[in-house]
Amino acid sequence: MAMKTKGLGDLLAGNIIFRSLNIACTVLITFLLTRLMGTGGYGVLSLLVANAAIFNLLTCLGAESGITYHYASGIQRKSSLFSIAYLVILFQIAMIVLAEGIYHAFSGQYFLGEWNEDNSLLWGLLYFVSIVIIDKYQAFFNAAHLYTMVNRIIFLASLLSLLVFFYCYFFYPSGNDALYLKIFILASVLQAAYMVLAFHQKTKQPLSFGRIEKSNWKVFFSYSIIVLITNIIQFLAYRVDYWFVDYFHGKEQLGIYSLAVKLGQVLWILPLLMAGILFPRIAADKTEEEETIWLKLIRVANVFFLIAAALAALLAGWIIPMMAGKAFSESVIPFIYLLPGLLFFCFNIIFAAYFAGKGLLKINLAGSVLCLSLVLIGDFLLIPHFGIKGAAIASSLAYTAAGIHHLYRFASYKKLPVLSVVIINRDDWNAVTHYLRKYTGRT
Repeated sequence: MAMKTKGLGDLLAGNIIFRSLNIACTVLITFLLTRLMGTGGYGVLSLLVANAAIFNLLTCLGAESGITYHYASGIQRKSSLFSIAYLVILFQIAMIVLAEGIYHAFSGQYFLGEWNEDNSLLWGLLYFVSIVIIDKYQAFFNAAHLYTMVNRIIFLASLLSLLVFFYCYFFYPSGNDALYLKIFILASVLQAAYMVLAFHQKTKQPLSFGRIEKSNWKVFFSYSIIVLITNIIQFLAYRVDYWFVDYFHGKEQLGIYSLAVKLGQVLWILPLLMAGILFPRIAADKTEEEETIWLKLIRVANVFFLIAAALAALLAGWIIPMMAGKAFSESVIPFIYLLPGLLFFCFNIIFAAYFAGKGLLKINLAGSVLCLSLVLIGDFLLIPHFGIKGAAIASSLAYTAAGIHHLYRFASYKKLPVLSVVIINRDDWNAVTHYLRKYTGRT
């Protein structure tokens, strides 16, 4: 048992290092892009990312969660899972090409290519294919418990992008938004290619495709379809405010608001890391002792989330204009309004992974429906009159409600008092000091 505990602590410590480095790179890239592209250009980039992500969710059939669950649990043969994954990728490519043709026929524009460039559609499609592959292989990495390796790859890709945009800002400030979009897309393509090569080399599993029986499809999609519906609903809750802001107030305001959202969601990096590790380990039937350790980690993490949110609120008025430029000063108030909801939603992220690992998918579905319903009501009422401040308030209230929902459902499932899940105790602090001594060489 002790070895399992030690392994979990080492695993989290190593991954936190790479995630922290990736956060730093991501934030710096965001600030460089806002400087290079301005509010309008950054709004176009944000819309490309949001549109590609929603179409990915709509067409992925929940494959990423299905891959993680079935690979980690050993329910299906790995060759069959590769076959399913690549068939889903081909299906997604066919669907985006078809959708772009229909969208262009009716609107004269492209869903993924709404920028002034003759070949913008091809670049948009290239970006879409790259994120589709990245999502599938991140699921394979997590399912194989190669968390540190995938986080290292993501960090290296971010670091490379940072260096390129750093060079552009200081030595080649062309003012050509299309150029910066292409660099952003190429970085995503390189990351996708490297993830494919690294996974198969590390696991020594050739990219071979096994026969898919009818039962394989049924087992795989009986799990993943519910996840798909939940993920689509939750993603709409994340991004529907972008479309409202764009429709009522234009891309300038969207660029300002999307910066606030992007910076705010940095708070979710650690919860997402914990969720990415928790899901496959729960699916692989880890012990009750490990679940107890997870609870300690969650309580300790709550303290850090609270401190991080408080510091962010205090420093936002100084850091955002200094780093992004005065044109983005309006991002400060929406950013601060978002923080309470982002803080509570950390519970949603972590406990959703636990419920998914246990197969309790209807709990996650209920939380996502609650979140989207409140976002839609708030956006309809607030965005037309209060703009991006109204969008931030609506999202913050919805995220808070969804976080409380998952916290309550987890406490009920484990038959624990709600406060015992949230409030840190003496044993938790002792565990923290133990690991601090260990990793600073003071044991």
